[in-house]
Amino acid sequence: MTDEYETLHRKTNKGKAELLDEYGTTNSAEFFSVATECFFEQSVKMRHHHSRLYEVLRDYYRQDPAKRREKKMP
Repeated sequence: MTDEYETLHRKTNKGKAELLDEYGTTNSAEFFSVATECFFEQSVKMRHHHSRLYEVLRDYYRQDPAKRREKKMP
């Protein structure tokens, strides 16, 4: 998570933050909140763009929301 947090800082400073909200750069607790929100609300995109972070959160929450969403798609 530290690598992803630092990457978000760098991208935000360059004006290139994408999927994760730049509010996550406020502090590590806010980063965790932003990452969690993205994990549950934009799981497929997160798994594609931030796969390592997705895996950490998948293991932490013991859930795989991207997999569930893909099953619902036609």
